Amino acid sequence: MKTLSTFVLTIILVFTGAFSARGQVIKSIQKKFNSLTDISATYSQYNGSKLIVTGTFSYKKVEKVRLSFGNNMIVSDGVTNWNIDKKQKKVIISKFDKKSVSILSVNHLINVVPGDCDIVESQKDKVVMTPKKGKMLGFRSVEITKDSRDLISSIKIEDNAKNIMKIDFSGYLLNKSLPDADFSYKPTGDYKVVDLR
Repeated sequence: MKTLSTFVLTIILVFTGAFSARGQVIKSIQKKFNSLTDISATYSQYNGSKLIVTGTFSYKKVEKVRLSFGNNMIVSDGVTNWNIDKKQKKVIISKFDKKSVSILSVNHLINVVPGDCDIVESQKDKVVMTPKKGKMLGFRSVEITKDSRDLISSIKIEDNAKNIMKIDFSGYLLNKSLPDADFSYKPTGDYKVVDLR
């Protein structure tokens, strides 16, 4: 009888621990991300298994983002996006879409999307989010892997057409007081401007 009681107690403790640990990966990512004022990193973006671009990524609270890759740069101040093609001397201006699930809306991806998703944490460093029934979020799943410092090491997004995009991050620099000027852009006279706002 004592052995049965010990077994039942062990099972209860194991399941209680499992349920209390649920959501810990995304919570640790959110806690780290929200504690930072700005972030810089190197990134590599893959379409399926094919590397399509490498560059640098910068983020500053709350929605400011800057991506540089090759002859291109995307800058956002959280209201407006500037997509700059230096080779063609062209700038496309558009409204910032904070509800999209992309590298440009990393704050939304980390802090808002999890509330609209079913979350599975199969490993201590990985979370997979799938939209809850009835939620149209523009993707089938998002998988986020974190490193030992609770920083994002990769994001894998499967869209509704089952296309997979993966972004790997490395070489983080944190809280370097990035200037606001890095997150806005004023086209010069020799650039063609296409304003889609």
